[in-house]
Amino acid sequence: QRQFRHVLVDEFQDTNGVQNKLVEILAEHHGNICVVGDADQSIYRFRAADVRNILQFAQHHPDTTTVLLEENFRSTQTILDAANAVIDRNESRIPKNLFTQRGRGDKIRRYAGEDEYDEGRWVISELRRFRNDYDIEWREMAIFYRTNAQSRVLEEQCIRAGVPYRVISGLRFYDRKEVKDVLAYARLLVNPRDDVASRRVINEPRRGVGAVALTKLQSYATDHNISFSEAVRFSEEAGVAGKAGSGVRQFATLLDELRALSNDLPPGEMIQAIARDSGILDELLTDGSDEARSRIENLGELASAAAEYETMMDFLERLALSAESDQLDASAGAVSLMTMHVAKGLEFPAVVITGLEEGMFPHSRALVDQAELEEERRLCYVGITRAMRHLSLTHAWTRTMWGRRMDAITSRFWNEVPEELCEECSVVKPMRRNSFSDTDYGFEGRSSDFTAGRAFGAATPQEARGSGAEQLGLRSGDRIIHDRFGPGTVLSVAGEGDRTRAFVRFDEGQSEKQLVLSISPLKRL
Repeated sequence: QRQFRHVLVDEFQDTNGVQNKLVEILAEHHGNICVVGDADQSIYRFRAADVRNILQFAQHHPDTTTVLLEENFRSTQTILDAANAVIDRNESRIPKNLFTQRGRGDKIRRYAGEDEYDEGRWVISELRRFRNDYDIEWREMAIFYRTNAQSRVLEEQCIRAGVPYRVISGLRFYDRKEVKDVLAYARLLVNPRDDVASRRVINEPRRGVGAVALTKLQSYATDHNISFSEAVRFSEEAGVAGKAGSGVRQFATLLDELRALSNDLPPGEMIQAIARDSGILDELLTDGSDEARSRIENLGELASAAAEYETMMDFLERLALSAESDQLDASAGAVSLMTMHVAKGLEFPAVVITGLEEGMFPHSRALVDQAELEEERRLCYVGITRAMRHLSLTHAWTRTMWGRRMDAITSRFWNEVPEELCEECSVVKPMRRNSFSDTDYGFEGRSSDFTAGRAFGAATPQEARGSGAEQLGLRSGDRIIHDRFGPGTVLSVAGEGDRTRAFVRFDEGQSEKQLVLSISPLKRL
């Protein structure tokens, strides 16, 4: 305390409770403390960052002088106006209004695709427009998404279009461990003699099969002129005993069971069965961390990719061809693909933010937690303010989740950007189709845990009886009461007939939920 007369802390919005206490103790003697930060860019709650540290700083230090740095030297005024409009919806913030001397700039372009593939194709056309019309290099463009799983379709579209790309602070979709593990099992079902695949997953998840056991199996295979995969059937003869021997036998039995299933299940469902029966999914669910949830989402996206094909052979052959063609010329740099968390601190002349759908962005966990929702809105603010000259926003009307086609609801963040700032590039909204969000699945608020459990064979809820609430003619601002959640206010309504859904903010805890009206026990107040 006596050694440091002045204490300066940068990026204060990212501090946690312990760090905040340490700063307070260090500055206690002289009382000279300066913190620099932007509460609107506090996006690391999952790492224990506490936005209250900066929001309540002036309360804890009554003599504080607050200096607002509102002039922005990066983005056009149109982009800043969009960011201001979105973040202004947050209740927990220090009011400020960004402005710039760079001029208004172009309007924000928005596109609503029929599905994620249509969305991806438009994103590619937008990148080419940036390059052809504005001479923007590939390396000066970025595509943002909320979750890593979303990169799969975007990567495929880049490869097909010959657009060089790189995934920032992460692996390409098909290079991710859980994806490679499940695909290794799939390759073994198609080709039982695939030794590379067998070696990869014989101990994945862990079955106690170590290096010594692998060496014995390989020696047996060499001595008897058979493949390593075939040697797995002769673990006792190979001298693999104890826990390792039990693990090898479990692996062989698992392959037999999966091979029997593969005769009846289509590729998408087979991917789900592999993840479930192998124990890979259980291991991730038990972990429960944010990284584990992200990996579960990747498995769901893999199932969605496989569901596009008639046979597992077709799917695996397509992946092999894609890998061979993924030799793109990066002499002019590459488009950057990244999550919005990774984008913090970066800037690009041209940015496309994808997947602006409720349950995707904002993430499903934020639909029932006000603090999470405000963090998601800050994340959107960060994404928007990475764009210097050009910003495009996209979403899809339908999206495949865990191999099932489901309707999507446009993100509230999309709707919070004023229409006068935007150029709409979409064609006519497509007709709704049967989807995972139909009434026979009866869910209230999409959650990754629910989706994972449902897709991987968890018990299906009984078909709910009709409530008739879809006939209430609810609108934004209407007051309702729910049998379970109590009174609340309707935020928005989407869909038609028995697929009508409403987003409602309930009074207790200010939680927000998505309700399928035809099965929801609610009444108008």
